[in-house]
Amino acid sequence: MEQLNGTNGQTHNGNTPNGWNGTIMKSKDTYALMRDCNANSRLTAQHYLWKELLGFLTHPDIPVGDANLKVADVATGNGIWLHDFARGKPSSVQLHGFDISLDQVVPQPWLPNNIHMHTWSIFHEPPSEFVGYFDVVHVRLITVVVKNNDPRPVLANLRKLLKPGGYLQWDEVDTINCSIQTIPGISGSNLDKLFSQLRGNDT
Repeated sequence: MEQLNGTNGQTHNGNTPNGWNGTIMKSKDTYALMRDCNANSRLTAQHYLWKELLGFLTHPDIPVGDANLKVADVATGNGIWLHDFARGKPSSVQLHGFDISLDQVVPQPWLPNNIHMHTWSIFHEPPSEFVGYFDVVHVRLITVVVKNNDPRPVLANLRKLLKPGGYLQWDEVDTINCSIQTIPGISGSNLDKLFSQLRGNDT
């Protein structure tokens, strides 16, 4: 979490619920995982597990009680974080999701009126209409796509989204110090291999 003092975006028209049709999505991006129904289920389960482990959705030090709050979720996936954040918030709170592909997001007409989805890559300049726009920017699990082990270009683009005094919450797994614990008879070899690869990107 960081407090700060200092278009190539395309809005999703949502004509078809492509992300929920149980097929592998044909996207022009370089996303390493699938964009199918199983992937949507994984993202949803992953979100609630993450929330359970952290004990919060937004860090307790981030003020989110303003009725006119503007919040961005970057690398939004299927938008589950925004949907969860919207619970109990007034409709005046503006919520925007950004991702390189919106194949996993439900059609715009199915979204609450205050949730809006846009295509955007974290490696590009933010859409001009969103520069200095948000009170809170949330991003999760993107270190695996950071280029050349240098997060500074990504961080610079995320900061541009924030108002002066806005908050950036960046959630990541501690791949250096984490360990995989299993019960007898259950192998964790695939997870060990995955985290070994992730550690290779971190060191």
